[in-house]
Amino acid sequence: MAFCLVYLTAQMSEAAVGINSQQTFGAAPPVADWSTRSVPQTAGTTPSGSETTTAAQMDAIVQTNTAAMINGAVTDQAGTAASGAARRNTAGAYVFTRPTGNTATILMVTLVNSSGGNFPSPTISYDLGIPDAIASEDAELAGHRVYYSLTGLANSWTLIPGLTTTTPAAGPVSTTLSLGTWAANSLLYVIWVDDNGAGGGDGSFSIDNFLVSAGIPCPTISQQPSNTNTLVGRTVSLSVVATGPALTYQWSKVGSGPIDTTANPSAATATLVISNAQSSDTGDYNVTVANSCGPVSSASAHIEILPDTFPPRFLSARVVTTNQPPPDLNHFLLITDEQLCSGEPSCGENSLFSFFWRIAQADNELLELGISSINMINPTTYEFVTSDSRDPSKAYRIYADDFGSVRDLSGNGVPPGTFAEAAPEVTAISVGATGSVLYTFDEAPEAKEFATFNWGGGANGTVDTVDTVNTKVAAEPPVVRSLFAVAAALSDELRLLASWLGLGRVTVGRRGDLTPALRAAKRS
Repeated sequence: MAFCLVYLTAQMSEAAVGINSQQTFGAAPPVADWSTRSVPQTAGTTPSGSETTTAAQMDAIVQTNTAAMINGAVTDQAGTAASGAARRNTAGAYVFTRPTGNTATILMVTLVNSSGGNFPSPTISYDLGIPDAIASEDAELAGHRVYYSLTGLANSWTLIPGLTTTTPAAGPVSTTLSLGTWAANSLLYVIWVDDNGAGGGDGSFSIDNFLVSAGIPCPTISQQPSNTNTLVGRTVSLSVVATGPALTYQWSKVGSGPIDTTANPSAATATLVISNAQSSDTGDYNVTVANSCGPVSSASAHIEILPDTFPPRFLSARVVTTNQPPPDLNHFLLITDEQLCSGEPSCGENSLFSFFWRIAQADNELLELGISSINMINPTTYEFVTSDSRDPSKAYRIYADDFGSVRDLSGNGVPPGTFAEAAPEVTAISVGATGSVLYTFDEAPEAKEFATFNWGGGANGTVDTVDTVNTKVAAEPPVVRSLFAVAAALSDELRLLASWLGLGRVTVGRRGDLTPALRAAKRS
């Protein structure tokens, strides 16, 4: 029978095996790391004088041992012949026990907590081998019995069920100890004891690739996925929040099984995303979260995909510019709330044909730009490339045609007159140390347009400084002074009008040459 014992003490050792230091036994190990003892036969008899044959009898013998008693060297041996001491097999590069002439053979490893802090839950793993077939092992003592002690004193050993078996089988074994406290730099002794069975020769038990490492906590789900719904053709998602190391995810549809992660890679992440959802995607979904500790499954969440009877909406538009010359005056982006039809049989027309669209100046629809191409950047972002260059001093509108040719994937057409306006936008306003107002726009520098400039704090609104490195400025400072003066007067009138009408505030829109100055005046 093979038997294992674990012992913990608060002493330091001159040499010991550290955390995450795998033992492969390429050479005979130092006695300070691995050691052995042959338990004499006289110690193996029970009080009645009979041979040790039961687990209870062996447990009693274990309690008489201390770590200090196990101090013999583990020496090399060419084969696996029986011996009272544990040996290292030189051909197979493993340590083994095959007792003879004694009650049991003990093999011990001395470990040190090299983690730098308390390490209460170390994981012990190794490859168990059976080089010689099990022969005359006692039924209750076949295989390993494993113990640990926090003191290393007699009568302090505790059985470790995870490494104890009466039906040993070759292969990897592991368990995580619950020590309560394993202080930094203190020692932990692990001891295997192989019972000398009655009758003929015993089999042998070997240990290789021994490792003590951090235990792996099992996954824990802290936030379950929630029911949701969306329209046909839209994107829908379910998310789970889980904790634990080295987590893996697998989403499944109830009744259909795991979702193919090649077709939908998000099925292997914490958030399942279904793009262009269809009515067939309606159903219940759950996710299995796993690591080496094991799996845990979430609660099921329902996804309902409703018929889409709503036309697509234009959320925003903007010009695409560059900060390097020559300026880009031929690109626009349109953001929609859903994917547009691009010729699918279910929706009909290809909405990306240029003759279904117009781009014209906001203040003069007759001044249009020719559209050379429309490209889908993603399902809700579309790039418009124009054959004519825009006037950087003007805002532009992107129009869909008036015949419902621009459709979503369900065939719903955009209503006549739908447009989105692309114009420079103030993204930040700040006041300088001298009282000057700093404007920042979202568009790169171009002549005749301003993105950042400072107005002085004087009564006449004179320009203090102008940033010309990364920003656009007014073509001529007098224009700036004129705009400021007009805006200041208009702001006062608007405030007065708002008070007469009982309005809470005045809001300045995005269009018009006066907009930046009026926004500044309104804040003064």
